Amino acid sequence: MDDREHSAIRPLTFGKSCLKNSSGSAMLNLGQTKILTSVYGPYAMRDVDASANEKDIIEENNSHCIITVEVRYGAQGRSDLTSFKPEGVNSLNRIKNDDEKELSKIVGDAVRASIDQSQYDNTCIDVHVHVLQSNGGVLDSSVNCASLALADAKIKQLDTVTACTVAVLKTANETETEGYVLVADPSFEETKSASGLVTVVMLPTLDKMVSWSQTGRVPVNTVHTGIDMCKSGCKLSNTLLSQD
Repeated sequence: MDDREHSAIRPLTFGKSCLKNSSGSAMLNLGQTKILTSVYGPYAMRDVDASANEKDIIEENNSHCIITVEVRYGAQGRSDLTSFKPEGVNSLNRIKNDDEKELSKIVGDAVRASIDQSQYDNTCIDVHVHVLQSNGGVLDSSVNCASLALADAKIKQLDTVTACTVAVLKTANETETEGYVLVADPSFEETKSASGLVTVVMLPTLDKMVSWSQTGRVPVNTVHTGIDMCKSGCKLSNTLLSQD
């Protein structure tokens, strides 16, 4: 582990309006993880724009806005979750492809929860997230960068959406509870050393959790502590991202 406090996140920097041909864009650096996000839209929806699955989602949620989110790794990108993949999954390309699909879904759910879709009837909004470089915190950075890009595109949001992950690491230090230590915003090496991860996506100003997930092995008595630490990290990220 590095020298920062267990509840602290790594150095975070960001910029907006990075791409001229998009409706909005943002670049975010979290430690050595670098994310570039572009937003296109809103633009008028045609019936052909909606896939069968999207039409089902629109009907189920009584919504008329199609929001597509795609996360892709660049040449320097690597999955944070390599250590938690089942045995037999030994292809890095397969891990990346699986991770891209999983990230696209989680970031997509986060983005949809934050956008005031009632303002965008019969429109489409596309969000493209590019993982240029990764050293832990890819999911968190992707969610946070997407929220910045939406704001840059002047998409009306119910709230900023942020994410934070906490790693559960075994420790020999007797002062740590139950032999585990929780570390917010883990690097790639810290993630590899972890027995498990807890991640929270939330609307921080509304104090509303969008989702939370557990990966690997997390002791039951540390789950709630991990969630609380993640929520604090989400609110801290929101404060930092609000400082234009």
